[in-house]
Amino acid sequence: MAYADAAGSLVAKLEAMQSFSATLAEQIVNETGDILRNSQGEIFIERPHKLLWQTFEPFPITVLAKDESVYIYDQDLAQVTELELEEVLGTTPAGIILTAGESLGEEFLVSEAFLRDQEGQVYSLQPLAEDAEFSRMDISFDEIGLRGLFVEDVLGQTTYVSFRDRETNIDIDDARFEIEFPEGIDWVKR
Repeated sequence: MAYADAAGSLVAKLEAMQSFSATLAEQIVNETGDILRNSQGEIFIERPHKLLWQTFEPFPITVLAKDESVYIYDQDLAQVTELELEEVLGTTPAGIILTAGESLGEEFLVSEAFLRDQEGQVYSLQPLAEDAEFSRMDISFDEIGLRGLFVEDVLGQTTYVSFRDRETNIDIDDARFEIEFPEGIDWVKR
């Protein structure tokens, strides 16, 4: 019952967040604790199916979800990978946030903990499927809203994301989700 309550509490927090914008700091660490990458960027979310996640230096990456597609643009590789939105919804951190965790109870074991030093909660998600892309994900909230993410993948690599300058349930200009990719880049459709 406690797991169902935690899943329901997380769904309620995500459903209350119709839009979100923030600057972000992302750190990726390998299984031995070595820092692989530190990135700065920004995120814009407008539920149910619009997301823009951009990191800048040192590896500029843009992830854009809108309409029925997800576009991942790697500037250094001069490549866009296009995926169907339905394929990534519900099983990736961005998909869980966009869908407000519609199928959390069916796909994840969800537990809830409270932050010691400040008001807020952390929800830990452990996938039930053996072929999941990550082994654990923590989503943290405080009184402002979405605060951070922790994702441990199946190979032991860990991604930490913290959000600053956060705004929840604001109007986001639709132009924010319009990206023109450079001509002549490689386009991979999966």
